[in-house]
Formats: sequence, C-alpha cells, structure tokens
Amino acid sequence: MSTVTITGKFNNSNNNVLSLEVFQLSPGGYSFQKKYHGSFKEVFRDLLPDNTYHVEFTGSTTGTVDIEIEGDIEANISERYESFFMGDFNLKTK
Repeated sequence: MSTVTITGKFNNSNNNVLSLEVFQLSPGGYSFQKKYHGSFKEVFRDLLPDNTYHVEFTGSTTGTVDIEIEGDIEANISERYESFFMGDFNLKTK
C-alpha cells in the first residue's frame, strides 16, 4: 500500500473551514470526504500503488492556510491560500 499525508495549517485566523475530498474516477473507486474547522493532518495508508487519486478542496479563512501533500507520490505539493480558495490535484502513487 501507498501512504499519503495531507496537512492543512491555518494561520492568523479564527474563522476557518475546509472541505477535503480524495477519490478515484472509476466506479467503485476510492472515496473520502471530510470537513475541517481548523488545522488538520490526514494520513491515508490504504492507497493502492501505481494508481491516480484526485484531491479536491474548497474553503475559506480570514487568514491563510498552508496545504502540504506528501508521501508515496511522484512529487510533493506545498501551496498557500487565502480568503476563499479551492484546489485540485492529481496524485500518482508509487
């Protein structure tokens, strides 16, 4: 199995929300959804190697949020967002 960690760190704010979805497009494929109201760390240990997973998130903050995606993937991702935000990434597991 492949392991991927998604971390979100909200900075300088008290009003935060982020909805995270990790899924595969194939019927019956992997599906995860969760909503956060502050900083979080989600570890996925059940992803199949050599597969593509889609990560989507939307949210809002009165400050900034740093998103990091790392682990058994082709390239780690680190992004900063502010105000109303959305992100969309394709992850290829190793």
